[in-house]
Amino acid sequence: MVYILGFILKAVAIIIVTTVFEFSKGIASYMQGDMMAKQQRKLSLNPFKHFEPIGFILFLFIGYGWANPIPTSSLHYKDRKKGTIITYLTPIILSVVLANVFNLIYQTFSYLIIFNYLSQFFARIAVFNIIPVYPLAGSWILKALLNPNSAMKYSFYEKQVQWALIFFLFLGLLNPILNEIVNFVIW
Repeated sequence: MVYILGFILKAVAIIIVTTVFEFSKGIASYMQGDMMAKQQRKLSLNPFKHFEPIGFILFLFIGYGWANPIPTSSLHYKDRKKGTIITYLTPIILSVVLANVFNLIYQTFSYLIIFNYLSQFFARIAVFNIIPVYPLAGSWILKALLNPNSAMKYSFYEKQVQWALIFFLFLGLLNPILNEIVNFVIW
């Protein structure tokens, strides 16, 4: 019974974390003039708008995953490079802050296990999204920092690198490295 309850609490925490992560990215983009997510009715805290089954399953069983990315467009940003960096860095920073807030709550009220899961998964989604692999936030940040020719060359290999990342996740080869960074992120 305890195992099932823990499993349910993890699933709920993942849904909350992925929803907040994508929504904050959408808000950051919207505040810079991007209307795409709002026009497509995805600028929402409705978890069904952000649910992506493969990313959810990976998150649940492996500890790292993703949501259905909220659509963004830098076409209406005043400064595309700066706007892209702000859009994709905002949910990472927010996730680190929330991971630590929920960790503090859990340390104070250790019987509220959901706060431990929220803390862990917010830290995990932040760390995972730093990786510069499409469609993770790190890839968008990296492409914004590269010159156009280098960004185009980088984009050419996105699918192969994406499959390699998933393969390494399944094998558990990335988890020790990512877990160390997660432990560093949570104070």
